[in-house]
Amino acid sequence: MRNILIALALAASPAFAHEGGAHVKGVVMAVSADHISVKGADGHETAVTVTDKTQFVRGTAPAKISDVKEGERVVVHTRKGSGGLEAAEVHLGAQHAKRKH
Repeated sequence: MRNILIALALAASPAFAHEGGAHVKGVVMAVSADHISVKGADGHETAVTVTDKTQFVRGTAPAKISDVKEGERVVVHTRKGSGGLEAAEVHLGAQHAKRKH
């Protein structure tokens, strides 16, 4: 049940956030030291700026920009910045343990 709820939350397209930005949800298409590009379920790609104030979280543990990988599902809580959307928080999908065959 928990996995279904997480999948539903990550599959939705951007929704408006309380800080005037959007919740950008989807798959990471590109990542660099100062930007993350996310493709939503609707096929729209959104680029957000990463700042020194951006926080990264995987589950309940702190993470870093270097933990963000292309093809990974994310939810980015944004705020309006002078150059467009800025990432306030980036929530990474839970790390799954690899199965032994």
